[in-house]
Amino acid sequence: MYRFKAFRLDPKRRALLRDGSPVPVTPKAFDILRYLVEHPNRVVSKQEIMKAVWHDTIVEEANLTVNMSLLRKALADRDDDRLIVTVARQGYQLAADVTTESSVEAVAVSAQLSPPISRWRRVAVWASVGLGILLTGASIAWQRLRHEPDRSDVMRLAVLPFDNLTGDTARDYLADGLTEELITYLARLEAARLRVIARTSVMQYKHTGKRLDQIGRELSVRYVVESSLRQSATRLRVSVRLIRVDDERDLWAGDFDYAQQDALHIEDSVAAAVARAVRLHLSPAERSRLAQEASADPIAVDDVMRGRDLFRYTDTKGGWDAARRYFLQAIAHDSGFALAWTWLSAADRRGAARGFVAADSGIPGARAAIDRAVALDANLPEAWDQRGQLERLIDWDWAAAAESYHRAIKLDPGSADAVAHLAALELTLGHFDEAIALVRQAIELDPIDPYLLDGLAEVEYYAGYPDKAQEVIQSIPSNAKDAASDETRVRVSLALGRADASSVVPQAGTPERRPFLRALVASAQGQRAASDSALADLITLYPASSAYEIATVYGFQGNRDSAFAWLDSAYAQRDQGLSKVLIDPLLVRLHGDRRYAALLTRMRLPH
Repeated sequence: MYRFKAFRLDPKRRALLRDGSPVPVTPKAFDILRYLVEHPNRVVSKQEIMKAVWHDTIVEEANLTVNMSLLRKALADRDDDRLIVTVARQGYQLAADVTTESSVEAVAVSAQLSPPISRWRRVAVWASVGLGILLTGASIAWQRLRHEPDRSDVMRLAVLPFDNLTGDTARDYLADGLTEELITYLARLEAARLRVIARTSVMQYKHTGKRLDQIGRELSVRYVVESSLRQSATRLRVSVRLIRVDDERDLWAGDFDYAQQDALHIEDSVAAAVARAVRLHLSPAERSRLAQEASADPIAVDDVMRGRDLFRYTDTKGGWDAARRYFLQAIAHDSGFALAWTWLSAADRRGAARGFVAADSGIPGARAAIDRAVALDANLPEAWDQRGQLERLIDWDWAAAAESYHRAIKLDPGSADAVAHLAALELTLGHFDEAIALVRQAIELDPIDPYLLDGLAEVEYYAGYPDKAQEVIQSIPSNAKDAASDETRVRVSLALGRADASSVVPQAGTPERRPFLRALVASAQGQRAASDSALADLITLYPASSAYEIATVYGFQGNRDSAFAWLDSAYAQRDQGLSKVLIDPLLVRLHGDRRYAALLTRMRLPH
């Protein structure tokens, strides 16, 4: 006899008692509980439980999900007295101390049990119950949620990274791609009622094994979607669960089984099912949108996912080349796929900015690609966001950029990227209060994205509040600090007159940023020879991609003529760094020069 909290479990008689009274529980739910009781206070994987409970029988994970939900209901497993804890993408844990009782005590307790039910009758009853659950599980969950009182007008939901259970790490890009697509689909549905956490924050939970209640607190969400990807010889199966965080109850679960060439279009099915489960009423336009986005060629979708993965996580010319080839392949398979044209535009713009391709070919290519994307799908938010990037960073057409960003946000209110880009536009124009408010709005959508936190620090720095910027930098987890935040730390340290800026420089930034930062720090410390040496390295190695940075160092040193010569080069190259020319504190020594006012006029910036 096992005892935990108010419960006793008798394996021999297959009975569960609470304070001496029998608790009805299905046979499989009992077997699950028994296994958890026999392995208390450790995480037991889903596969381990399924193997122990169903032995050699091949069953789907949904069977475990349904029975676990029934078990929690039988235990009255509440948030304030949780017995079974879900550990994201790993399994379950019985969070209670378990003791065993002697055979004498067990006999005394067992005498309280009701007469045993006929074995065959019990099997028949629970088989019919299980069949009903399998047939109507999603509807039951939805009906249950329909009558649950809302705690707020807006529901917050996080789509956790898909768990790749195919055994093939080469499929990681697909799992990540499905995660992003599901986030995107859900974020565009009934935005007034549902807020979906953006991609960057949720991807940080990949392979972490954090408990759902911890994830819920960190992201301030009420619901999470947990999914896994499996593969057979010819089929792909996606299992999805919608979980309410406060009591970790499964509100809906479903399996989606597709031929491999069709699996890339499951997001619309999953998104529609989750929307129903949380009582979102899709408009005809939204239903049409889901159907439209599922119509692209599967191979083209796969190429975009592969290219997007490379584009985001590699910062070399080789990675850029490979990503761009994937986007071109996607277009070759499906020339009407607007998202492929959108990412090709982003790649060409980055290639020009980084010097991977000449600006006079990369920029026209980027513009032609984004024009094609918008012509193909005028309701694609990513296309409007990328158009805004071109208009802000290349064309310096501030009004057009604002219009494009606002259109992207209207089409996808959950797009933290578009909101952050609009914030960057307001910063370029010197509208600091508006920029800070928008960055905070983006952080609300993507709460633990270190890039957005760094962006907030950057805005505070440019607004003239380096002390506030320093506070934000200190709040960024040490394992999330990257090249971008290193550069902000150096700038903030210099603004505060701190001596520790030099300690960041040796490993700070990308290779082309390091000589720039070394030159700044050396100049601030009065080491002009060292500053000139680092500046010479920057000019020799990266003249095509660092014209603005070179001008900045000269301006910081007080060498006006050289600063303006390089600003002219930056202007000719359409250097994206020029978006900071109005507000950059390092250029303050240029402000009284008529050439500075002339540059602002050419860029249509206020002065």
